[in-house]
Amino acid sequence: MGKFRENVAAINETLQKFMDDSFTKLRNAEGAFDLLQKFRSMPQSQEAQAKLMERKTFDILTQYEGELDHVNVLFEGQSENPPLSKNQPPLAGAINWSHSLFLRIRQTIAKFQSMDEEMFNSEQGKMISQKFIAVSKAIRKYEKSKFDDWKESVNKRAMECLKQPIFRAEDDGKIVVNFDKELVVLIRESKYLDRMGFAVPETALNVTLQEDKYHSFVESLNAMLGAYTAVISSLSPVETELLRDRIAELRADLSRGFDLLNWNSLSIPEFTDSCARRLSFFPLLAATHPLAPNVPPCLPQVPQGDQQLPDDCQAASEEREHDQVGRGCHRIRRAHSQAYPSIP
Repeated sequence: MGKFRENVAAINETLQKFMDDSFTKLRNAEGAFDLLQKFRSMPQSQEAQAKLMERKTFDILTQYEGELDHVNVLFEGQSENPPLSKNQPPLAGAINWSHSLFLRIRQTIAKFQSMDEEMFNSEQGKMISQKFIAVSKAIRKYEKSKFDDWKESVNKRAMECLKQPIFRAEDDGKIVVNFDKELVVLIRESKYLDRMGFAVPETALNVTLQEDKYHSFVESLNAMLGAYTAVISSLSPVETELLRDRIAELRADLSRGFDLLNWNSLSIPEFTDSCARRLSFFPLLAATHPLAPNVPPCLPQVPQGDQQLPDDCQAASEEREHDQVGRGCHRIRRAHSQAYPSIP
């Protein structure tokens, strides 16, 4: 009988050493708790099992408390400039980051409570439970504050962006589409926040639901402005003079994008089509001008060799040349207008 007890004691000691070694290799409290549940089902005396549970429960709670402190340090240290996941907008990214910290600590304590209700009855358990509640409240307050600040201003800012003209001129005079980058961010924020279960304000939600429409507007306007730049830059000085009236009409059309049309306007597609139709005629007009063969005779002959004229004669000659060119271009423009009536 004494030998049997010695064997049992040796087995319990070996088991105890194996368990201790196993617990030291675990990285988190959740893994340690899962291992404890497995050892709990092994055949052993009630006394040995009680001692095991008491000792290892203390170790597990100590490990979990360390994890709580670590999460709290991360939260307080990075809340002003949180690390964002790839492609996430600032607000939704910050809330997603803080929520991931909360899920990390909640998952562990939820497993503890579901499988061992008595685990938090001790003084240590009660203290750790209160610490979990404090960290969770701080994270929740952070998320709510972030969202409330955004919610307070997003509708007003959305309306301001939508009221901006569809065109703006850059410093070098180039015309560009004026779709505010804040609207792009607003749409992305609304999409992420809606998926996360937040109640997105109505105006911001309506803008987000029309994302495809705005994208289509921007694409078509960019294409039209690209064609405008290509056409105007391809004209020679003579063609520019000949098509002066057409260019003026086109620029008058484009000016509506600076003062009459904004992103709430319903006539943006018609405006884009109208400008595109005018642009489509320019290559044809320049290539098939009815009086193009007659342009050279209207131009003065350049003196050959070293022929020089007296100053008075030179000035008179230049004046006659200027008048000839002007009269020639006027005749060409008049014939051109008769051949190509106003483009709608």
